Amino acid sequence: MCVVKSLEKSVQAFEVVPTGARIFAMKSDFKGPGGTWRGGLWYVGFKRIRAVLIPDDGGRPVALTGEWTRSQPATAMAETFARMAAGVELEEV
Repeated sequence: MCVVKSLEKSVQAFEVVPTGARIFAMKSDFKGPGGTWRGGLWYVGFKRIRAVLIPDDGGRPVALTGEWTRSQPATAMAETFARMAAGVELEEV
């Protein structure tokens, strides 16, 4: 099963980011068969950060469920999901 299809099946784990939200987009683009995606962070409020997936085709960013108080784990989550959405192979651990 394609990773993008598995992301579609877990659509309940995503929420469209409201227009005007403060989003920090990361520099790395991930290009693959699923398109081009970039990770990002949405600063929801004081010590409330959410990981965001930003499509390169001009679509609206989507936020993953779950909030973090530190940017480091949110950044790792955003980059991992951006790779998965693009269809880029993840490194084995």
